[in-house]
Amino acid sequence: ANMIPDLTEAEFSLRGKDKEEAELVFARFLDCARAAAAATGCRMEHWIQGNPYYDMRPNGALAAAFRKSWAELGGDEPVSEAKPHGSLDIGNLSHHFPCLHPSFKITHDQTVGGHTHEFAAATVTPYAEEQLIRTIKALALTALDAPNAS
Repeated sequence: ANMIPDLTEAEFSLRGKDKEEAELVFARFLDCARAAAAATGCRMEHWIQGNPYYDMRPNGALAAAFRKSWAELGGDEPVSEAKPHGSLDIGNLSHHFPCLHPSFKITHDQTVGGHTHEFAAATVTPYAEEQLIRTIKALALTALDAPNAS
């Protein structure tokens, strides 16, 4: 039978490639929900739970300072274009403060993806430890240089 129940609830998670697209998707979603409510003679309410995850907007000056520090330490080139890896909490901060989110290699095998058994095994190799220590040093040098980065 075609009945409209007294109460219907739903939970949705909406995303976009960046903050602006996510906000547009949310606005369009609300428009659709309001139109459905109006077409059926219902009332529509909504509320937001949790926090949105905005895209990462790295600070160019900090990134340049990090690349300089990385190069001074020698060795392999840093990861210049990290593979997309979902949402980052720091993305929200990067819309308000200068932020940096460097990525580094833990293996030479480019086929190893995150959240896999191969990735877990690669994290405990001498190469991964060497790259981690190098990244920590580069970040420390970047922090020392940050007041000059502009």
